[in-house]
Amino acid sequence: MAVSKIVKINLFSLKKHEKGVLDFLHRSGAVQIIDKKRLESGREDETEQEAVDFERRSLEVDFAIKTLEPYKKKEKQSLVEKISTGGKMQLKPAEYKDIVANCNYQEVTAKVKETEQDIQSLEEKNKALEEEKELLTKWTNLNFDLSDYRESLKGKLLFGKLPQNLFEEFAKKVEHKVVEADILPILEEDNESFVVVTLAKDKYEAFETMAFDFNFEEVELPAEGKTPAEHISQLNKTRKDNKEQIRDLKGKLTRSAKQNLKDLKVIYDYLTWQKEIDEAKTNFDLTGKAFRVSAWVQKEHINHLEEGLKSVTKDFYLAEVSPKKKENAPVIIENRSFIKPFESVTKIYGLPKTNEVDPTPYLAPFFIVYFALCLTDAGYGIILAVGTYLAIKVFKVPKDKQRLLRLLMYGGIATFVIGALYGGWFGIESEQLPPILQKIQVINPLNQVMVVLGIAAALGYIQILTGIIIKLYWSFKSKVYEKDVLMDALWFTILLFGGLYLVASYALGIALLASVSLIILLLVAFLVVWFSGTNLFKKKINNIKKKEGKSSQYYTWLILGNIIGLPIRLISGILGLYTAVGYISDILSYSRLLALGLATGIIAMAVNIIALLVKDMIPVAGYVLMVIILIGGHTFNIAINVLGAYIHSGRLQFVEFFPKFLEGGGEVFIPFKREGKYIEFKN
Repeated sequence: MAVSKIVKINLFSLKKHEKGVLDFLHRSGAVQIIDKKRLESGREDETEQEAVDFERRSLEVDFAIKTLEPYKKKEKQSLVEKISTGGKMQLKPAEYKDIVANCNYQEVTAKVKETEQDIQSLEEKNKALEEEKELLTKWTNLNFDLSDYRESLKGKLLFGKLPQNLFEEFAKKVEHKVVEADILPILEEDNESFVVVTLAKDKYEAFETMAFDFNFEEVELPAEGKTPAEHISQLNKTRKDNKEQIRDLKGKLTRSAKQNLKDLKVIYDYLTWQKEIDEAKTNFDLTGKAFRVSAWVQKEHINHLEEGLKSVTKDFYLAEVSPKKKENAPVIIENRSFIKPFESVTKIYGLPKTNEVDPTPYLAPFFIVYFALCLTDAGYGIILAVGTYLAIKVFKVPKDKQRLLRLLMYGGIATFVIGALYGGWFGIESEQLPPILQKIQVINPLNQVMVVLGIAAALGYIQILTGIIIKLYWSFKSKVYEKDVLMDALWFTILLFGGLYLVASYALGIALLASVSLIILLLVAFLVVWFSGTNLFKKKINNIKKKEGKSSQYYTWLILGNIIGLPIRLISGILGLYTAVGYISDILSYSRLLALGLATGIIAMAVNIIALLVKDMIPVAGYVLMVIILIGGHTFNIAINVLGAYIHSGRLQFVEFFPKFLEGGGEVFIPFKREGKYIEFKN
């Protein structure tokens, strides 16, 4: 239940064992290789080139996979299998090695790429043919060969279109101003007129000017040796032939997907891992015959690491070394299985530094209680606990992916307990509950709002004290004796006896205890003022003592400094009491537990009231609508308030609790480990 001890190691071995050592480290996933530059010139460029080559090949394989994926036959896989395997293929190491050794992936990817390019080319051609067909469709009434002369020494033939409502006026003006011209209408469609214009060549400029005024647009038709209708027929035939070719090529990809897709996915992961290994080589220090790699590893894994390396070679030396000044060890937090789900909350905030305490076990009880206080409905708690438990069991969720579900399951159990004590059962009013459930109820949050607010404030008070205790304990354990630690101890005492004074005065009515608590509170408050204040003459007095020793001038300033400096120190120290405002603000922040708890119950009651109103308003069908509203309304209420409970319970840890003892900012341990995109090895 702490930050795991991470140490730096140097591993030495012969260059001939480099590949085997790297492969073992990659498979074990026990180390994080430290980034550094190579000492041997030229090797870095060579290794980087190898990594680039593996990157290029992996991209080619990835392209082939994405191309073949739509053509694969859909395999029947249950949702349970998908969740338990993460959608990855389960392979034995022997199967993996066999595929890597025998798959001619470069030939397969080249053929897939060529086939896909052929399909794209044919599809683009068909698109162009379709556009050409669309163009010619408007001109099927033409019964002459489009390759005939469109321009002679004196004449010109034009195809064009213009708005239908302008055609008659356009024709008249052309006949009037361009005498040697003839306009033949071919088709009227979609408010447009398609026409053929013949005119003298020397009249073209005059025609063009006039045509612009009437939005006349020339159309360029293909100069083929056929009529438009014949040409369309030829286009249809060509498109049909292309489609058959596309069908054949897609059939080819379908067969390739069946034969090669699985192997290509294995190869993709293999190439990715090889790239990672080659990139790791750039962090090796080399001599002529040996290499050295520096890495971070959990101290408890060193023996296991040495045993594994012996299976590769006995020619190695592994030594634990001290990190350099600017090197910060990464962080791994380890907790017992019950506490592990709460690590997800800690990691949202960030990891502790290597010299800080892991907050996970300390936040766990508070988080789960706050979660329950935000929901306060036993019925919702049962649904949440049973639902998440069944999800884990039915879908066989892998252990490393269960954390959030387990956290919600714990939250459901806690909500059931606290909800029962609060009398929350699906928003049903307390008076309408069965007698046995009414007996269990201890608090009615709607009628005892101040009691619930007091509980929330008390929990906040306890958690803040806990945070300060952790800070003090960790400081003494780490032998850190600073002024901040003293101030934390003083404020802990003030908060402790301040709370004791309030309880003794207003709850227990014990006057003696209240008086003693108040006296201690005032004494410690004075100490806070004293240590927070500053003696303006202290620096002057020390300088005189350093230069002249305990001279008459020294004693004069010492007496004067204490007489004048004491009031100044007390006045400036009073500002130190302002910290109390921060603590009070932190405690008041826990009032959100009251607001969220009430919101859950009130929304549940509103859903019930609406459902009953609908039932009474609509005969027969009202019962069906009532059930729909109840299921839908309560499902929404559970979802939105579970989300709110998680967020606000976490916020209380991050903003009110962690800052009391935790700075955070630890670096994540990133293991040098092979993680497949498509495959996973069977145990």
